[in-house]
Amino acid sequence: WLLRIAHYQTVSWLRRVKVVSALDDMLDLPDDGEPIEEQIVRAWKADRIRDALDQISPKHRAVIELAFGHDLPYIEIAQVLDCPIGTVKSRVSYALRSLTGVLKRMEIQNEAESE
Repeated sequence: WLLRIAHYQTVSWLRRVKVVSALDDMLDLPDDGEPIEEQIVRAWKADRIRDALDQISPKHRAVIELAFGHDLPYIEIAQVLDCPIGTVKSRVSYALRSLTGVLKRMEIQNEAESE
């Protein structure tokens, strides 16, 4: 019961804020002496991923954050979301497909705008 309340609060927060702070931390790696050009490319890619994450559903964003941002195993994600592990696996799969599709569309739009 308590995990279900926490789940709904998390989904509501994700909808309101649209920030995935754990992924932000993961994408904003510290400067390790790499050239400025590589830092710019890495920052650009991180911004693109954040923009793409904003365009997928809150359920998909939640499983991506839990799986990749917090490194939770599927069984723990299933407990947090109060759903079967098979549902978690399918949501992760659909979330990654959705994220890939959004990133491809963003790339096509950028190519069209630059022409």
